[in-house]
Amino acid sequence: MQKQFNQLTKQLLHGRFAIEREMLRVTPDGTLAATKHPTALGDKATHPYITTDFSESQIELITPTFPTVEAAHDFLQTLYDITALNIGDERLWPQSMPCALPDGGVIPLADFGSSGLEAGRYREHLLQKYGAKKQLISGIHFNFSFADELIASLYEGSPERYDRFKDDLYLKLVRNYLRTRWLVVYLLGGTPAVHTSYEERCVSQMQALSEDVYSNTTALSYRNSDCGYTNVEPLYPDYSTLSDYTASVRRFIAQGDIANPNELYSPIRLKTSRGGNDLERLETNGIDYIEIRNIDLNPFEKTGIALSDLKFLHVFLLYLTLKDETRFVDWQAEAFHNQQRVAKQGLSPTLMLYRDGETLALQTYARDLLDEIEAFNDRYALGFDDVFASVRNRIDHVEATYASRLTSAMMTDGYTKWSLRQAELFYQDAYANRFRMHGYTDMELSTQILMKAALKRGYAVDVIDRDDQFLRIRHGNQTEYVKQATKNVERQLCVGTHDGKQDGDETRARRTWHPCSGRNRTPQ
Repeated sequence: MQKQFNQLTKQLLHGRFAIEREMLRVTPDGTLAATKHPTALGDKATHPYITTDFSESQIELITPTFPTVEAAHDFLQTLYDITALNIGDERLWPQSMPCALPDGGVIPLADFGSSGLEAGRYREHLLQKYGAKKQLISGIHFNFSFADELIASLYEGSPERYDRFKDDLYLKLVRNYLRTRWLVVYLLGGTPAVHTSYEERCVSQMQALSEDVYSNTTALSYRNSDCGYTNVEPLYPDYSTLSDYTASVRRFIAQGDIANPNELYSPIRLKTSRGGNDLERLETNGIDYIEIRNIDLNPFEKTGIALSDLKFLHVFLLYLTLKDETRFVDWQAEAFHNQQRVAKQGLSPTLMLYRDGETLALQTYARDLLDEIEAFNDRYALGFDDVFASVRNRIDHVEATYASRLTSAMMTDGYTKWSLRQAELFYQDAYANRFRMHGYTDMELSTQILMKAALKRGYAVDVIDRDDQFLRIRHGNQTEYVKQATKNVERQLCVGTHDGKQDGDETRARRTWHPCSGRNRTPQ
């Protein structure tokens, strides 16, 4: 029995993780940059790690999938460093809510040329329906999937088909996450105020806390409120089964509520690795991972999210997966209500929420949840003990929340001035780490530089042998092997490649392509 228990613990800890981070490029005075996506960062249409989102000025960083949150966080930090050091005198805006707009308020839409006409039309649709300022709101998306071994272990003895069981497991996690998503908004909320140039409809409901800082004084996450990235009206998909879900989303589209599945701004999405959010492919391939979307940028962190918070999200998701569900019928409306209340009144020490139709204080509800999560961690000996102190401190002391700290800082220094100071601080940290590849600092410096140079160009880098400094660099259907990179990194990466056939032994593999030849990778 103990052996089985230890095996389950190991399976729970295994998984796959990836992070996406959106952020704006700004000028030295803190206004939105009107420049094109920097050519130094490669082709945004084909770069796998650095691209744009809604606006040409809105950079999106995308990590590959990793087996630990630490590795994903390290890679995100490296992508930030690369980006920050290749945008000239511009800086990366640290906040989720937008900066000041340039004169005339013109926001350049992301331009993907003739290959992105459909994406351009969709952006125009969003522009007309929601307004450009809302589309500039940025955040963190956290992608999570279970280890195959865990699903197989939980499936053992089930009468269901395996693919149906797997989908149902993810759907249960989604339902439980939606019920308790307000806790993530409270703990990670970092948008307690907006710039004076934000939407008049929202600013008119607020008061000036300083010259360019507007809030209602109790807001914790405007991004997760009706002034943020939400649909015009609340939409509640049917999460009973995967087919029920896709049918309900198609119904929203047929009714004209949304134009396509991407416009369903749910705090969590179901994804397939072979088609993302596409409904037909989701039905055909099943759910492969979930994407959490209600995480504000943490402006106190260079990456936009603290590693300890990623670890808490991991154990929180595991807890929700095995937690029994309640039978309260109106759970979706209640969950939406709780999210809105926490988003706009979360800094109030007397805020009341609903739990299965009954009212209780936010702090009481949060402490009950945290007690259960800690007990879950202890029961399975998961090892997340070090993340709970910070979480409990934010629950017990509202002034310790990121939102409260940010409000105090901006009231003192102003919205733009404080944000620019943080942006400069993070730029200086990126510069100090310009030769380092986070997570690989045990390797030779020349190898780290080589890895970063490859990532900047959009090439995938695999470490085959860490001790031997042996790398595999991939670009489309081409592969190069580099062993024991010299200090002359640019020569290793860009000079002296020659044709040759791989002999099957990676330690003797010859280079077969030229990484600086300017060839574009094959679109995925």
